[in-house]
Amino acid sequence: MLAGVLMFARDLEGGTNMNTQTQGADSSKKEIEHTCRLCHTKANRTSHLVREMMFGLDQSFTYFECDSCKCLQIDKIPEDMSPYYPSNYYSLAQRACTKPPWFLQLWNRACSTFSLKGPNHWLPSVKHREIYGWLKLAGVTFKSSILDVGCGSGALLLRLRNDGFSDLTGYEPHIPTPLHYDGGLNVHNDLDQIQKAFDLVMLHHSLEHMPDQHVAFERLSRWVKPSGMLLLRIPVFPNAAWDEFGVHWFQLDAPRHFYLHSVESLDLVANRAGFERVNVTFDSKGSQFWGSEQYRRGITHREPTSHAESPKDSIFSAEQLKEYDRKSVAANQDNHGDSACFIYQKASGT
Repeated sequence: MLAGVLMFARDLEGGTNMNTQTQGADSSKKEIEHTCRLCHTKANRTSHLVREMMFGLDQSFTYFECDSCKCLQIDKIPEDMSPYYPSNYYSLAQRACTKPPWFLQLWNRACSTFSLKGPNHWLPSVKHREIYGWLKLAGVTFKSSILDVGCGSGALLLRLRNDGFSDLTGYEPHIPTPLHYDGGLNVHNDLDQIQKAFDLVMLHHSLEHMPDQHVAFERLSRWVKPSGMLLLRIPVFPNAAWDEFGVHWFQLDAPRHFYLHSVESLDLVANRAGFERVNVTFDSKGSQFWGSEQYRRGITHREPTSHAESPKDSIFSAEQLKEYDRKSVAANQDNHGDSACFIYQKASGT
């Protein structure tokens, strides 16, 4: 689900120490006033105690809802986030970097070309079709320059390279050294290594990991060409899974997700940086329900009995999983899924 993590470490102020609490009550609404870091609204009183449930670290964190922009955000950002991104964090896994055989390259290019110009039902997998749905909305071509921010080890970029895209760059601060793949594809780990602007900058579930959203958007604005496009895939609040599961909502992912944006709060931050939204498509999956149900039952995401780790040992039947998928389709149609793809365009004069 998550494609990478971005901290913009040298540009952002460090977080404050946070007193974590052991897993106890699942939720607590306290009469403590919180100030929104996005719209600066004060006196927000609705807060929730959320457990870390990806790895089961026996810690809880306070999140609060902004009464004005509706963003759900962590109250205090931990000063040291490294314990929450261990070496087995999935987006950082090493990727195979060899190109496929020539006949598969031709097939991939033909399918991708057709998808960018017409319906994408010919593409070889559902995952692949989804990628081209996003790219089509952003209006890219095979010659477009693309930057993937928070790209992990570059899995999506490698797929695009194999499909025929030629101007690809990645940024991932959590890799120890830059990665250099065939075809001129480089994944940098230092902001200063990225010196140009791009036709498209995309962030696939990495924006919510950034501690200062305004500074992040200022940086993104410098990376996007005038009239260029910004593609953001993020978890969205509120949503159908939150309505049903509350603090057990799978994509809360405390404390790694600092901000669970509403449509309004994301527009607010993007508009201030010179971007205008041109499209939003809700793209949530059945995992918002089965992942949340596991958390409600005390099953962490990475333990052996988790459906994510071992589907054959899943607590869910095939019919239950199909029902979760159906519920996700309905939620997306109602613009109430728990994740969405946003396309913004940068103003031509900025």
